[in-house]
Amino acid sequence: MRLALYRIHLALIMRVEAAPRGYEGPHRDWLTAWSGERVTAQLRLLDTAAAAAATAD
Repeated sequence: MRLALYRIHLALIMRVEAAPRGYEGPHRDWLTAWSGERVTAQLRLLDTAAAAAATAD
C-alpha cells in the first residue's frame, strides 16, 4: 500500500508543478491525462486492498 501512496504523491507533484514550469500544449495534455490515470489506478488498488483487509478480519 505504501508504494501506491508514493505513486499518487509523485503523480500529484508532477501535475501541480506543470503550472509554475509553464508546460503547455501536448506535453501538458499528456501530463494531465497520465497523472489522472495514475491516481485513479492507484486509488483503485488501495480500495481493493482495503476491501480485502476488511473481509480478512
